[in-house]
Amino acid sequence: MSVLFLLVTALFGDRLHRWTARRPSGASALMAASFLAAGVFLVLYWDVRILAARGLIWYPLAPWAM
Repeated sequence: MSVLFLLVTALFGDRLHRWTARRPSGASALMAASFLAAGVFLVLYWDVRILAARGLIWYPLAPWAM
């Protein structure tokens, strides 16, 4: 997530700043989308991992993680 943030900042920093300064609701929309994306990732990743650790579902593991 931090690498993605740095990449977006480096590529679209000035343009994003102008957009959020012109439309203050844009900053809240951007934050809402970011929180939703991070929340969906965390729920899907960790819930699936917990179910797999209990043997309820199959989850692919790297050979070195076993």
